[in-house]
Amino acid sequence: MNALSRPALNLELMPSDLPSRLAFHGLRWGLLVALALVTYLAYPVARGVDVPVLEVGDVSQTEVIAPFEFEVRKSPAEIELDAAALEATVLPIYEFRGEIVDSVVADVDSLFAALEEAPTTERMVIVAQGFGVNLTPEQAEYLRGRRRLAAFRRSVRERLGAPLRRGVAATGTLE
Repeated sequence: MNALSRPALNLELMPSDLPSRLAFHGLRWGLLVALALVTYLAYPVARGVDVPVLEVGDVSQTEVIAPFEFEVRKSPAEIELDAAALEATVLPIYEFRGEIVDSVVADVDSLFAALEEAPTTERMVIVAQGFGVNLTPEQAEYLRGRRRLAAFRRSVRERLGAPLRRGVAATGTLE
């Protein structure tokens, strides 16, 4: 026969290593379950959330106090300067008052009526000073023409009337 050997099918029962495999993997899974159980007991799940959820811009109903003290590394002058800067950013509350709009428009109309009646530029300067308006002779000469004075009057009425119609600051706000 041929001296080369051929692989043969061996049909005898081989010893099984299934019990050792089960023991190895069972030990690993057992350690994993034990670790999960210890973690669950060490860090319990909160039963209910007692902290309210606040949206951006909401104000807390309770006073929030830091559980520790901290040092402010600013001088009192710097703190005052910061407070003044923040104070300057606060916008006043405007309220509509129709009598103020009417009063300002009436004052503007009477000023320009008096300026139209003034015969000379010197008289225009004096009339303007009577209304509390500083008018130089050069400016009075420029406004001397009726068309310029009427156009300037319309411009001043529009410029003063539009902001006043939106409202004026409350008395205490500006003080």
